[in-house]
Amino acid sequence: MLAVNDLFYLASPVIASLFHEDVAAWLDGANIRYTPSVKFSGKSGYDHRFDFVIPKSTNQPERVLRAINRPSRNTAQRAVFSWIDTKEVRSPDSRAFAILNDSEQSISENILESMRQYDVNPILWSNRKEVREELAAWTSFPNPRSRARHSLGSENSAGTLLTVPISLRIRWVQSATIMPGSWLRPRLHTALTHLNPDLPPEVLADASRKLTRPGGATRETRNRAFHRMLVEGVTVEYRSVDGTVSGAQARVIDFEHPANNDWLAVNQFTVTENKNTRRPDILQFVNGLPMGVIELKNPTDEDATIWSAWQQLQTYKSELSTLFSMNEILMVSDGIEARIGSLTAGREWFKPWRTISGESLADPHMTELQVMLEGICTHHRFLSLVRDFIVFEEDGSGALVKSMAGYHQFHAVQVAVTETPAANLATGASAWSGTPRARARA
Repeated sequence: MLAVNDLFYLASPVIASLFHEDVAAWLDGANIRYTPSVKFSGKSGYDHRFDFVIPKSTNQPERVLRAINRPSRNTAQRAVFSWIDTKEVRSPDSRAFAILNDSEQSISENILESMRQYDVNPILWSNRKEVREELAAWTSFPNPRSRARHSLGSENSAGTLLTVPISLRIRWVQSATIMPGSWLRPRLHTALTHLNPDLPPEVLADASRKLTRPGGATRETRNRAFHRMLVEGVTVEYRSVDGTVSGAQARVIDFEHPANNDWLAVNQFTVTENKNTRRPDILQFVNGLPMGVIELKNPTDEDATIWSAWQQLQTYKSELSTLFSMNEILMVSDGIEARIGSLTAGREWFKPWRTISGESLADPHMTELQVMLEGICTHHRFLSLVRDFIVFEEDGSGALVKSMAGYHQFHAVQVAVTETPAANLATGASAWSGTPRARARA
């Protein structure tokens, strides 16, 4: 039995699979984000499967990788043909790499040179550390935890909420449990104190209570109340030194200066409510308030899609009502496809975000997840979407519906406002007339 077992582990397909796993483990350990086992159709019509694809980012091209356990003339020829047939239908700056196992055999220089001649970059397994920076999709960080924290927006308040798309293979887990109403309340109190230096502490405590316990009979009405406080400020009263009662609006978010807010995104944050415990993949906090939820699914799991992620959000909404009464934006992704929607949006209203800057559609070789994160989660765009492009309305049945502008509406209004002549504003014409901002404030 031992002999048969040894033969199994020494069989070529198994050894190749083990090398493939070694390469995957190294990519994970080196914080190199990738999609495994991707099939492309070449110019000839033949399909070619690449072991790993590192998607295009704003500063790096798409990179496709083959892991070759036993490099030979034949395997080199297959790798070269796959790339020659594929590259003409990929982005012009896409690059190909072949990771060659030289652990038990030396690799002929002829094999290496033949690959180079056809723009396939050979990487000897023994020299893999030398190409780590070249393969990294974004800036490398000293260790996985540091990189994850940066990618989740918890280190640099002047950057983006999610600078680097989340790895679906290695997740940074912050082990913490929050009960209804406690949503990182110290951060909320600190933010309110910072934004409202003239209001006394007891008034800010009242504002904090109102924000975390918005009034309303339903989740949707509570969410509308929260949204209004977020945008317009929290109405508070306090007694002045002379005994008179004064009213004020406590600011919750500094919309004009995004970096003046406290940004935090947390992976796998445990939320407990009414004996239900759930761990949304990513909670996006602004000034201690859970304004965004991102649910992710593994792209290698055939049964896990963006719609199973959307269904997971429906479960969260039914079980974690307090959390979602403070929600502004929902996102789902399987690592490649991605959709964004509002609290009340049905499946048909979860839509992709197809541009980053709004000047043009994103490169088709970028994943929808990349585009969504870079196009929405930069601080100024995130806050603009929340303040100016969300509206609550009643549908024909009287149900409250929360609507959010799509990417084309978002950027079209931004351009229109920028190009509106100052003379029009001077005459009293509103740049926002008929836009989501005007309707949301109504």
